[in-house]
Parts: sequence; structure tokens; C-alpha cells
Amino acid sequence: LMHRCALAWIRLIPIGTPTTANVGLSSWRLSPYSCAKAGIEGTGIEVDEDCWGKELVLPLPTDDLTGWYDIYLGIYDPGSRYNRYYHCGLQMRLSGEDKFDYVPLRQLTLNQALPAERGKVVERLWKRAQLDDQDLHIAQWRTIDTFEHNWKADYLPFNVRGGLAWVRLVPAPPPSAQSVRRSVKPRLVCWSDIWDQITQHLANSESEVESLLDWLQGEPYNTIMVDSNAAVDKTSYPTEIGQPAINYEVTLRYLDKAGIDCRRDLVQQGINVHSVLARRARELGLEYWAFLRMGAWGYAQPFQLLGGPFFKEHPEYRAIDRNGQPWHTVSYAFPEVRQYVVDLFREICQHSRADGGKIDGIVLGFCRGPIFIDYEPHVCDAFASQYGEDPRQLPEDDQRWLRFRAQYITALLEELQPMLAEESAAQGSPIKLVADCYGNESINLRFGLDVKQWVARGLVDVLQISPDFAGGEFDRNFYKQLRAQANGKVEFVIGHLSARQLPQWREQFLNDFDGLLMSGPTSPAGTDELFPPHITAVLDLRQPLPSPEILSGEQAHTDQRLIQYLQGIPIGKPFYAAGL
Repeated sequence: LMHRCALAWIRLIPIGTPTTANVGLSSWRLSPYSCAKAGIEGTGIEVDEDCWGKELVLPLPTDDLTGWYDIYLGIYDPGSRYNRYYHCGLQMRLSGEDKFDYVPLRQLTLNQALPAERGKVVERLWKRAQLDDQDLHIAQWRTIDTFEHNWKADYLPFNVRGGLAWVRLVPAPPPSAQSVRRSVKPRLVCWSDIWDQITQHLANSESEVESLLDWLQGEPYNTIMVDSNAAVDKTSYPTEIGQPAINYEVTLRYLDKAGIDCRRDLVQQGINVHSVLARRARELGLEYWAFLRMGAWGYAQPFQLLGGPFFKEHPEYRAIDRNGQPWHTVSYAFPEVRQYVVDLFREICQHSRADGGKIDGIVLGFCRGPIFIDYEPHVCDAFASQYGEDPRQLPEDDQRWLRFRAQYITALLEELQPMLAEESAAQGSPIKLVADCYGNESINLRFGLDVKQWVARGLVDVLQISPDFAGGEFDRNFYKQLRAQANGKVEFVIGHLSARQLPQWREQFLNDFDGLLMSGPTSPAGTDELFPPHITAVLDLRQPLPSPEILSGEQAHTDQRLIQYLQGIPIGKPFYAAGL
């Protein structure tokens, strides 16, 4: 039996029209519709890219609603006044939950533009849930995902358009309990940039941080890798060694400002994301890896919020190019720099097991923010003493020079071994050393990474390869030979892949290598498997889409002029443009 109501049609339970909806352009709009396929009329609620649809609560009648139900959502496209963004959906949660689920209108497809279709509606199965004393919460999603919108995301968030036409509830049995046992062969890693995740979900309590991993319960991943920092010692967690990223000077990117505001709340409450997430990962049967980007010690304008204290306090450790100019980062040729990173990783290990969790791997993120070493004077002098030549007068790809200076990065891996042995003994289980590297030997050596030495000397447990970072081609044979030489003692994981192409990557890589790393907290299952479609139809929306508001030329260009001005300030040599 279907019941009509002002907001929606619904099986068994009618939902009243919200009284808090703003019908102006800046928030939610009410939109009367008819749906010929379903044979009903109703009123939907919608937002587009110019709106900021804050959270709405749709009360469910508690007297009549008990037990478990399958919840179906009629998500529709309200259209775009600009027709420039290619995605549509809403954030949904129940009142007893901390985390929103993003429920999209359509399956996400790589490299396929999906123009606005006002009135297109897809009813999706959202979830099975126990609805005693629950209400339905709806919010507009703000995202920085360039894939979904095909639009540069560095400076502004995107407000994703969406509409809800109806909700349908079907009584259902309770779900069966799931086992948390997970095999790690082959390894399937979910890389999660907690900076972005905390920003997008606005997590500001321990339960909200913990809930960031809840979606992994039904996923095939067996390892979660958490990105912990921006600059090496500008962290997303409370630290006594570096500096938590809780203040900013100038920032143009929404995700940076919002993320810092969230982290400030967490730090002031004494909440450490590593202890919370490591405990939750252990409950879910996941291995927990902590990732530190090894470069980008001090960002240039306009992103100086990411520069950490060590870079600012120790200009004597800066990397130097072959012309004697300093890079905007520090060099691992200095023992003090290496010891500082060892101390940072020790602190992360201790944080991760502080609340019943454990850490299974530390990840040296060499694919984020090079340069790591260059032509520092004492390195050049040592080379000249051994070879009788000044490396600054040699070709940049001279193999003697590249392998000579790589020994300073290799020294960092050596110096991490005693710390890892101590921390492994303290928690009662081994901690793997995981190291990022690039797609071929030439690029690795350009950045001081002698992966042949690492594997031959047993300095790494996992080699995490990023095939397309920093240009060049993926040398598959090089890594196949290294893997054969390792004789099973080193895992070779192909990294930074799109989760939406998991079947392709399984077929392409898993015959030759030991695992895959998926970029971003995204399900490999795809939208239609996560939220199966049930009905597809077209709504007859009875009011036209509002006309866009046209800004004057001066207003439209103000932000861009500011960006160009700040980026033009000459304060130092920029980073190498690889994987910041």
C-alpha cells in the first residue's frame, strides 16, 4: 500500500513535510512533481550547486515503526542552472548514526560526462536498518573530488546537486553477523587521506572519527593505510615532536581551512586519530598502516599552512640544487633530519596502540613531495673525495653520483630498523616497513631511492610502487626481476590505482605482484552494487529551474586575482611537480 504525503510517497509510513525548509535559492527548495510510472503525485526536496543544503531531519513516527526495514530512496536530478557539473546525489543517515552515506543518482563511470537531466529519478536500496526511535537525516554533499565533476578542485568545494522524491520502507529480517577475519593474500589496501575525509565528513568527536572506517565492514579491503600529515611534521594528530595542523596563516582551499578547523576541535578534546582508527581497524580485522609523506617539509605560498616547524627552525638542513639555490624542503643527507623522522614514526607507533589498537606497518611516502636529497655541499664533497670529480659538473644522470647520494636515503631505512624492533616487541606483533617508490629505476634514482639495495639487504617488507607518478613509464620487468630476487621476503604492491577499476587491475597485475593499493576511500564495488537500483523513471517537475545569478566581471575575477597574486610572491624555489 502506497501513501501520499506532502514530501514523499512511502510504503507503510508517511513522512510529514519539513517546516524548516527554506524555499529561497540559498537552501532547500520544495518541488511538486508527478511520476507517471509510479502513478503518484508528491512534493520533492532539492538543492543545486548554488545552494548550501544544511542538514534536515525528517521525523519517522516512532509509535508505528519498529524492527528492521529495507530503506529505498527515490533520488532525483533537480537539474543544474549551469549544466557544468556531472554528478548528482544526497548525503543520508539515520539519527542513531554518526556518519553520512553519499547516495548518488547514477553509477559513477570513469571519463564519462553525465550532463544534468532535470527530473530523472532512480530508486536505490540504501540499507537495511533497525528503525526503532530513528529519524531520517538529509544533507547536501560538498566534495573536492575532481573525477566526479571534471573541475579543478584546489580552491573551492563543490556543492553536489540532488533531490529526494520519496522514501519507501519494506519490513526485513535482521542482517546476519559478519566475520571480521580477513586474509591478506593478495593484499588489497585502501589508502585514506584523513585530511580530506575529516574535512568532508566534518568529524569532530571520537565516535565520528571512528565511524570513518565503518563503511569498510562489507568491503574486500584487508589493509587500511592512513595518510597522517601534510608537511612531514605538520600532522593531523596531536604530536609532541612536530606540530599539529590546527592553525593557518593564509589558505585558499576549502579543504585546508575546514580540515584545520576540524583537527583543532579534535586536538583540543585530546582525541588522537591514530589511536581511534587503529583500534577500529583491529575490530574490523584490517591491518593498519600509517603513511607519512616524506617530502614537502615547507610549502611555498600560498600554502604555507602546511610547512612544519623543523623546516622553519633549521634552514641549515635545506636541500640545495646544483646551482647552489635552496629547495623549499630539507634533505635526508643530514643525520638530524633522519633521526627526526625516526622519532615521528616512533610516536605514531606508540599512539596507535595506546587505546587497544595496534599498528601493522609504517609507510615511507616517497611519492609525495620530493625533493628528498640533491646537491648538498657535504654530499658533493664526499663524492669528490671518493671519485675525484665535482658532481655539479657531471651530467645529472651520472650513475655513480645517483647511487652515491642514494646511500643517505638508504641510511634512513637502516636507522628505522632498531626502532621498529623495539616497538614490535612492545606491542607483541611485527610492524612492517613499507616504502613508496616510482615506476622505473631511473626516476627512483633521480629522487635518491635505490630500491635494488633495499630489497637485496632486506630493509623493506613491502615495496609500494606508483607506476605513473613523476612521469616516465612503468618498468614491469624491472620489478618482476626484483620480486624474483626477493624470493618471497618482500611484498610488491602496485599503488595509487582507481578503486572503480579493480577488476581490470586484478587481471593486469596480480599474476606478477602481491597486491594492489586503491587511492582514496572508495568502494571497488561501484555505486550500483553498493546501492542497487530498483526503479528508474522521470518526474514531471511542475516548476522551472531558477535562472542563474550572473556575477559582474569584477566580482567573478576577484578570487582568481588573489590566487595569482599570492602564487607570484617570490619566496623560494618551488617543489618538484610530482605527487604533492
